[in-house]
Amino acid sequence: MIDANKIIGEVARRHGVALGKDDPVLILQTLNELLFEDNVKTMKDCHETFIQKFMVELENSSKKWTEEARNRAQLVIELAIEASQGVAICAARNELEPLAGVVKKEMDVIQTTQRQLMWMIVVLALLCLGLMAMVVFLSVR
Repeated sequence: MIDANKIIGEVARRHGVALGKDDPVLILQTLNELLFEDNVKTMKDCHETFIQKFMVELENSSKKWTEEARNRAQLVIELAIEASQGVAICAARNELEPLAGVVKKEMDVIQTTQRQLMWMIVVLALLCLGLMAMVVFLSVR
């Protein structure tokens, strides 16, 4: 809170007006400070709640993405096993090419998914940092 004497002195210095300690302007200043403090507390509480919900959602999304990547990796492994078994059975190279193409496509999908996941995590982390910076900034003011 700003000291009333400081406000009286600053108003006198800037505007050449002498305020008394019972001046309504000081009452408004006090009300403004109280409302501002309440608003900062409310915003901080809202941000903390948002961040908590955001972190839960991030964790759920991460689990989902991990499960999806695991499923795709399992599919690649299964395709690789099929391809390796096919090598023993297939004598001609042109019979193996479709299996290799499928494995390559699945590997590309996995790599794309991993890149997307990485960028999503980076963006989400930056958003978290930004929200935390806002909370700190508002609580300092």
